[in-house]
Amino acid sequence: MYQYDDYVNLADSVELPIEIRGKCVRVVSVLDNLEDVVIVHKFKLYVVNEKYITGLQD
Repeated sequence: MYQYDDYVNLADSVELPIEIRGKCVRVVSVLDNLEDVVIVHKFKLYVVNEKYITGLQD
């Protein structure tokens, strides 16, 4: 389960927008379905499915 202010690594998938592919991003919120995560990158919010998260950043 991901929490607010966690940093996660995203997969390098063609289904993700170019600007966030393979990046380390910050979790802002987890949606009610518990599969979609709201992330922020360069002051923009994105909703990403949990399957595109490869792991937590230490």
